[in-house]
Amino acid sequence: MDRVLEHLDECEQELLSVLREAVDDVVGFGEREGPSSFALLYALHLLARHRSEAAHELLLALLREPEETVDRLLGDAVTEDLGTWLYATAGGSPQGIERLASDRTVWEWVRSAAVDARAMLGDSDPALRDETVVFLQALLMDDEEPDGGEAPTAAAKALLDLGHGESADLLREAIQQERLDPWAMDASDIDIALSEAGQAGEYVGGRLARYLPEDDPHKALSWWAAFEENRDDSSPWLAPSPGQDRKAVVKKAGVKKKSRNKAEKKARRKQRKRR
Repeated sequence: MDRVLEHLDECEQELLSVLREAVDDVVGFGEREGPSSFALLYALHLLARHRSEAAHELLLALLREPEETVDRLLGDAVTEDLGTWLYATAGGSPQGIERLASDRTVWEWVRSAAVDARAMLGDSDPALRDETVVFLQALLMDDEEPDGGEAPTAAAKALLDLGHGESADLLREAIQQERLDPWAMDASDIDIALSEAGQAGEYVGGRLARYLPEDDPHKALSWWAAFEENRDDSSPWLAPSPGQDRKAVVKKAGVKKKSRNKAEKKARRKQRKRR
């Protein structure tokens, strides 16, 4: 692996072939077991580290597959690494990421990662900041989005990450209208985030945590259950191995998965208000 990192230019086509194989045969690739099941994760990590723009469209195509397929191929990398991978392979262009983030046929956690990637683009390039804010605000207040949806919630978080004080009133309105996941953000989070950002509305580039994967892919992926010396796939606190049914793992462990059902979310919010 160290040799691959030292010769990413020469290895790029081989890494792209892994990603292309996954796109062309998502079912077969998802059924892999053993070390080969990690090939896609390593390839994506290394391609992002190399800022391979050739990987971007392939990655976007893969992410438009159904939820079950993407979850089986990428597992918790969707919420941990995907935003970084999208940002690093975009070549500074937001168009593909915006289309992914806006597409309500795409798995909501993929959309959330795309929102994170769009925020990273705006944070890393001051010239893109204004249009980034416009995009995030539009997604936040889109009446077609489900109440408590992950994409609008991610947009709200991104506006705070950007330290955009001018969006504070809009964020409070979104919370009042129950557009955001109440477990992810409430009104107090707005004041805290803007206070930590310094002067409200002042742009400070590079506030977001990271833009590129770590040099060491082993370290970046070490929290996966398959890398644990005494592996216990039933643990809900370790990311399942690729190809493992995460939902079955959570159910087996007796941990209730957060409901994404709109009606249940509304009932939960009403119950919260009564307390």
